[in-house]
Amino acid sequence: MPVGVYHVRRILPVAKADPARRGRALRSVERVDVGRAAVLGRRLRSVSERHGVSVEVDERYGRVRAWVHRRGEGLPAVEELMVTAPFQVRDKKVPHFEREWAAHRRFRS
Repeated sequence: MPVGVYHVRRILPVAKADPARRGRALRSVERVDVGRAAVLGRRLRSVSERHGVSVEVDERYGRVRAWVHRRGEGLPAVEELMVTAPFQVRDKKVPHFEREWAAHRRFRS
């Protein structure tokens, strides 16, 4: 079964009603490659390691996650990663995501 490599970005804002709580996350998921799991996993690990990006391998399911940016402890926060996952995952992004991403990127630490 083919798998994909996905570029995933998440924004974890503060709740409008209560700044001490996390609001609803905004996500962008974009498929950037398709192929066999073993091949894509090796490629993602290789590229990530060359660029000094932290890599996690889920041995049970064979998924690979390359963390471009892990979220911090506080809010608001952003995170960004490349991940292998089943081919059926669809691209998705709310219409205002790019504007919000640009505004929240300053929370990268």
